[in-house]
Amino acid sequence: MTGGQRGQIFGAHADDLAAHGYVEEEYFIAGTADAYAPVGTLGPDGVWTVAAAKQAPFTTRVIVQRPRDAAKFNGTVICEWTNVSAGFEISSAVNQQFWKDGYAYAAISAQRMGLEGTKERALGLKQWDPERYGSLEIAGDSFSYDIFSQVARALGPDRARGGVDPMGGLPVKRLFALGESQSAARLLSYVNAVHRLANVFDAYMIVVAVGRSTEFDDFIYDPAKSLDENNNIRRSRTVQTRVRTDQKVPVLVVNSETETPYFVASRQPDSDWYRFWEVAGSTHASAIGGGRRPDISARDGIPNMAARWPKMVDLFPVLEAAAVGLDRWLSGGAPLGRFDRIEVAGDKPAIQTDAFGNAKGGIRMPEIVAPTVKYITQTNDAAGRLEPFDAATLKAIYPADADYAARIRAAADWAVAAGLILPRHRDAYIAKSAAGPVPYY
Repeated sequence: MTGGQRGQIFGAHADDLAAHGYVEEEYFIAGTADAYAPVGTLGPDGVWTVAAAKQAPFTTRVIVQRPRDAAKFNGTVICEWTNVSAGFEISSAVNQQFWKDGYAYAAISAQRMGLEGTKERALGLKQWDPERYGSLEIAGDSFSYDIFSQVARALGPDRARGGVDPMGGLPVKRLFALGESQSAARLLSYVNAVHRLANVFDAYMIVVAVGRSTEFDDFIYDPAKSLDENNNIRRSRTVQTRVRTDQKVPVLVVNSETETPYFVASRQPDSDWYRFWEVAGSTHASAIGGGRRPDISARDGIPNMAARWPKMVDLFPVLEAAAVGLDRWLSGGAPLGRFDRIEVAGDKPAIQTDAFGNAKGGIRMPEIVAPTVKYITQTNDAAGRLEPFDAATLKAIYPADADYAARIRAAADWAVAAGLILPRHRDAYIAKSAAGPVPYY
């Protein structure tokens, strides 16, 4: 798809992908989607059954980033369920560096809100550029699960041949599904109820989830209510649940510290196909900020919330390493690692802290192993707050800059060996440590 009043893709990558040998294109996909209805109870064990209940036509869009040269393609497409809780689409992973590892990436518009937008923020696709996006139509969110399946299938190894191919003829081997925050709740429902019916995805990455799944009925935005009021109604209709234990594909939940108190009720042991990673010092916003970079905000005219967010422990390197680890696992290599969870205590779960005021347990990235700040992750905006150590504290912890650099190097080496970051991320940590223990702001 090209043209429109603005002449550009809403939510496109911020950088010049062509310089990296990648193509970014937008496609419209139309069809007839099923809406599912629960058969029985949606219980906390996630063993859910649904059946097709009604149908409606749809037309939606997908952004595809793929290597221009087939030799650079690793065979996997990461399919993100775009987040719409802000009243417009946020593809949190769109600006990650999956291209450095040969992945293709697809941002799939599956929900009505992303197309129609809100009265407060006229940033729905059809509002943002009616000439380009005016033909898009999703009858309601009950159809979102099947729409997500159908669009992903059109990119996968079993896609129809002949005609327009969004993958440009690339030999796709696998499809990974990824959802963050609100989209993670929908993806959790998908895993528990729809995966067995659709059989589209080879692995799932559920990111910054609070352990609640969405139901299968329609949620229609009420323009008489504020966006916050609408979101509160939507959240009230979620179901506390875990991932069902009889899945036969990898399901990885990657959470920040922000979600810890809310997710405790949904914790479950790691298993043959399930992993739960919880990253100390990271926040909900640190995972979703990729779709709100200042340059994207200026280009697309969306609120620049990320500009005021502090530099917390970054989840993006963990997600990039997780994708590589999932591919290795599915290729017969070592499975993803199992790691400690963040320590909590009390009937109202409270995060336990170490001598520096940072969380105990969890995945401990170099910023936590060699701290220069206290990471406060429970804030109203889910972005967190930093309390930098004073000079005397830093000097007591790291008598010389070399002490800090050595601790960072050891932590980064461990993270690479554990499959939590890739070698390029280790190199970045080591390079930055050369400046000494300078607090992040």
